[in-house]
Amino acid sequence: MVTLAGRPAARLRVLILAVISAVLAALVAVGPARPAAAQAAAASDRWTLSTTAPGDAAGAPAYIGNGYVGTRVPADGAGYVEAPVATETHVAGVYADKPDVEHGGTQSQGSVNLPGWTQLDVIVAGRRYAAADASAYRQTLDLRRGVVTTTATWSVGGRATRLTYDVTLDRARERVGLVRLRLTPDWSGSLRVRDVLGAGADLTPEGLRPVRATADARNALLVVRTAGIGTRVAEGYSRPAIRTTLSPDPDQRGSSGPGHQDKRNTVPSSASMCGRCGWIMTVRAGAPASLGRSDHGV
Repeated sequence: MVTLAGRPAARLRVLILAVISAVLAALVAVGPARPAAAQAAAASDRWTLSTTAPGDAAGAPAYIGNGYVGTRVPADGAGYVEAPVATETHVAGVYADKPDVEHGGTQSQGSVNLPGWTQLDVIVAGRRYAAADASAYRQTLDLRRGVVTTTATWSVGGRATRLTYDVTLDRARERVGLVRLRLTPDWSGSLRVRDVLGAGADLTPEGLRPVRATADARNALLVVRTAGIGTRVAEGYSRPAIRTTLSPDPDQRGSSGPGHQDKRNTVPSSASMCGRCGWIMTVRAGAPASLGRSDHGV
């Protein structure tokens, strides 16, 4: 016997809700069938946020994180900008003593922006790719997979190049991130690729101290120490061998300083907290090329 008072009544309500849920599920199951591909596409769309306006992407930049590292991704799809919203990178538990800009003195254990790790520039005829100069632009944040994908067509002197950037942080290996650049030119010739580790390292005034910065054609390592607390943070990347024709860029090879300055340079002024290298890439019209790197931090 079930009464309407006390625990038995509560148990009855649970059973009723379960029956109602089962009936609704049955009604859905016998409804109009949808192709599996359409169902998958609809489910994917619910997990993505996209914009086709570079200005919107710049004003409200995408953000990726894995619970340990968090990074903003600028409108370009990778790299570093200071405005309109600075591209910041933070690591859980890493703080620094820094100037208190509101009250004066020193703020103990304040949030500190760490060196950027996503910059992978494309330079054609002395001009660096920028979303503001591109067409057919689209940036998508996949909330399910934690990937920011940016596609654009960029033209310089009548030479158009289709670019795609993918940036993600590994959830299983919390200290690993990935930057991948894919491009398809409609022209043949050479372009420059500039790989920079450390952009924005001086965004937090007096927050970081340089320890070590090295780079060669395949690897780079940057080590900094937070002010006051003295926590050391190391960022490094490795670029796997690829089938694209590359040769070292004499302006960038093994450089940890300013190197060649193009008009849209975004390398930080603090050269001692910057590791970089560059290549000359030979491309052929209509032939896709891909360049990626994995970044590791401790």
